[in-house]
Amino acid sequence: MASTTTDAGEIVFPVASKKLYDSTPIYVSIGPADVATVWRKTGQEEYFAAGLYLGLVEEKGVVLGLRYKRLDEQQKQAVIQGVKTQNKKATVRFDLE
Repeated sequence: MASTTTDAGEIVFPVASKKLYDSTPIYVSIGPADVATVWRKTGQEEYFAAGLYLGLVEEKGVVLGLRYKRLDEQQKQAVIQGVKTQNKKATVRFDLE
């Protein structure tokens, strides 16, 4: 299942897709008080930069996904630099496949 984009420039990371990634994300500073959530694909050097965490997407008490605010270009560059500091071979994506 691919990510879902909402009307307000948000992205939803579906629970079904999350199973392909490590259980604990890394957090990359993108400003004085903001961090971006970045998920590493299990056993790989591929990372998904979800964005700024906004909350859960739920339906009838069931969590369907995690909601994030998309990053702007300057924030994306900060994320790439932060991830590459930890893993020089990393590739960073801003959308799910």
